[in-house]
Amino acid sequence: MKLHKSFQKYSDKFISSFATRAESESYIQFTKEVTATLRGGESVFSYCQFEDTVSVVSLGRGNNSFKNCVFKGNVHLAQMGNSVHFLNCYLEGEVIFESKNSTGLISFNECELSTLVSRISNGSFQISSSTVKSILHENCSIRRLELVKTKVLSDITGSTIEKLIINTESNINAITSKSFDSVSINSSQLKLVELSQAKSATFSSVHAKSITFKSTERIVLANSEIDSVSFNECNFNNFFVNECNCGEFVINNLRYAGSSTEFFKINHLLVSGSFEINDSTLGNAVFEFLLVRSANVVFRNSDYADWEFNKVDWPTGYEIDLGYTGMLSENLVHRDFYRELKRKCIANENTIDAAYFKSKEMIFHTRYIGELSKEYKRIHGRIKYLKNDLFSEWFILWTNKVFSGFGGNVWRPLLLGLIFHLLFFNLFLLDFSHFGIKAFYQGGFGVEMASSIKGVVKYLEMFNPLHSFDDKVKLGIGALFMDIVMRVSSGYFIFYILRASRKFAK
Repeated sequence: MKLHKSFQKYSDKFISSFATRAESESYIQFTKEVTATLRGGESVFSYCQFEDTVSVVSLGRGNNSFKNCVFKGNVHLAQMGNSVHFLNCYLEGEVIFESKNSTGLISFNECELSTLVSRISNGSFQISSSTVKSILHENCSIRRLELVKTKVLSDITGSTIEKLIINTESNINAITSKSFDSVSINSSQLKLVELSQAKSATFSSVHAKSITFKSTERIVLANSEIDSVSFNECNFNNFFVNECNCGEFVINNLRYAGSSTEFFKINHLLVSGSFEINDSTLGNAVFEFLLVRSANVVFRNSDYADWEFNKVDWPTGYEIDLGYTGMLSENLVHRDFYRELKRKCIANENTIDAAYFKSKEMIFHTRYIGELSKEYKRIHGRIKYLKNDLFSEWFILWTNKVFSGFGGNVWRPLLLGLIFHLLFFNLFLLDFSHFGIKAFYQGGFGVEMASSIKGVVKYLEMFNPLHSFDDKVKLGIGALFMDIVMRVSSGYFIFYILRASRKFAK
């Protein structure tokens, strides 16, 4: 039988053995099924090749280990009274743990494994600097599974894992299990993670395609990049997210089950896709330095009245979908939602977010007044509507929106103010010749530099609502009327300019 490629330079040292039992051997090629017994002390198999199934029996304490060994068939960890360590080994068949009375640790360091199978409860495994095809736990409870600098090509799956620890540059394809007691994953790459019934889950410096939490009590995500993360049907005690970048961030049916005053907090989270919270009770949730890049923001059937938003960067043109289907107007519900968020921000002296929420509040209030106006007009007719306070309120809100974006845009009132003033100034010049200049459309296409400069100076002077004329100047009716219009117009737009420039002031 051919030796493994790693043994080629030691081929002259190897001998073949037909033994079915062995203890502490070196440079042996076992050709038959064998029982390998480790009795403690320096009980070591080194540079051995096992062609058939190996049953491992660990009896004594000490350095019970396999070093630089090749296993062609399955490895049965049958009687594990103490720890067994595999160092720099190739395990081409299944490694099957079925010891009923295991108290030790099964560790693999710098190994290549096909499949690790556990069938009996109370197992404890450590895999470091190794490659594993898959890890399978069949209807059993694993006490501890720790992976360090390990690549799992397929899945980690099974019934119950009490403590799962993945550290330092590990690469995992998928993790699925019916129940976890504790999960800790650090500095690793993951493709698919599905956690169900976990008491505690901590992810730090993780890169993952998809992570799904279900019925998890304590959740911590930190310094991680995740394409899609979802939290489903969890009665949680603590929920913390810090310094994470996510594609989609979805919360479904979360319920707070603890007593801490600060149990739900998202800090420094960037979401480039959907940001959704559905059917959840989060209590006094805190969102700080939240950056949402997609306009798909959903807060459906949740207790958002108690949430606190600080320093949130909302996407351009966003509207939060509250999923409201009741009797009240949807615009009214959205208006009250943003009003409550604004009120909480003002109470916390958060003037930045308060300004954004106020703008959204006014947008939905305008829509709500528009709904009422349309209904009033339908019932009472256009004439009565124009005489009603609803029309004046809607008109004020509409002009506020168009001319200044509800006080949020400083350039719009400046630009529109100058345009309207240019129109009114030219109409003023039709009935006023004292300046010695003509209206723009009276002068033809010729340009006189001196007159043009004088016209610009007078145009800017009269943008001041408090501008004055020489006592000898008499205004005609037309000029007097346009002068009043210019004073009102410029004052109106200057008010919006000042208002927008101070929107973040207390």
